[in-house]
Amino acid sequence: ILKKIFYVFRGMLPLSLKVRTLSDLADVQVKWNGLTIHAQNYGVIAFLIKEIFEKNEYHIQNKPKDLTIIDCGSNIGMSVLYFKKLYPESKIIAFEPNPFSFKSLEENVRVNNCKNVELRNEAVSNEDGHLAFYLNENPNSLRASFNESRGGEKELLVKTVKLSDVLKSQDVDVVKIDVEGAEHQVLKDLVETNTLTKCKHYMIEYHHNLETEAGSMTNFIRAFEDAGFRYSVRCGFKKFGEFQDVFLEFRMP
Repeated sequence: ILKKIFYVFRGMLPLSLKVRTLSDLADVQVKWNGLTIHAQNYGVIAFLIKEIFEKNEYHIQNKPKDLTIIDCGSNIGMSVLYFKKLYPESKIIAFEPNPFSFKSLEENVRVNNCKNVELRNEAVSNEDGHLAFYLNENPNSLRASFNESRGGEKELLVKTVKLSDVLKSQDVDVVKIDVEGAEHQVLKDLVETNTLTKCKHYMIEYHHNLETEAGSMTNFIRAFEDAGFRYSVRCGFKKFGEFQDVFLEFRMP
């Protein structure tokens, strides 16, 4: 059903791709599939609808409707809207450190009347404190990271918290992680605090072949294997050695 819905929006893509090159657009709004979506430009909205709604990677099988979901790297909130569309009774804790994206995230949760959603303008990492965070020139770009090569030329200081503290405080059904190269720091925290198995289901966008993280995906997966998780991998590439977004889903049997 979600794939069919996507094609209704497809007619906007030529316009979206055209305006995506303009970095100084004011806030824009799109009404789609019963949702009102705010972002800095149409290109971000078009891309995220395709990535989240059309690919349907975050669909959770055989789970109750009243899930507790931790969303690490919510960006403008498309993943939150996706979860709420399918699981309206779910509780969501959404982390997004980029202040520009967070503004859109707040607006999207508000205008779509999403209940039981906690928004935190923070990043998950392996320590509590503050770290340098790098943004693309476009303030609402998807390119933002602790990794300078993955982020951009604009640097700001953001608050960081440990995911392990959230997992210790409550029962969590699903953790979604899309943190633009900081997934190793998040995993380091969970392993060191013995909290990895506090959640039985992880959905992770792993950023493979980053300049600073080359050849480390096997170590990342091994930590889950050693803890008893089974996993599936989805990815593709056109040229050997190029950067890849790899979707990893881990579940405890």
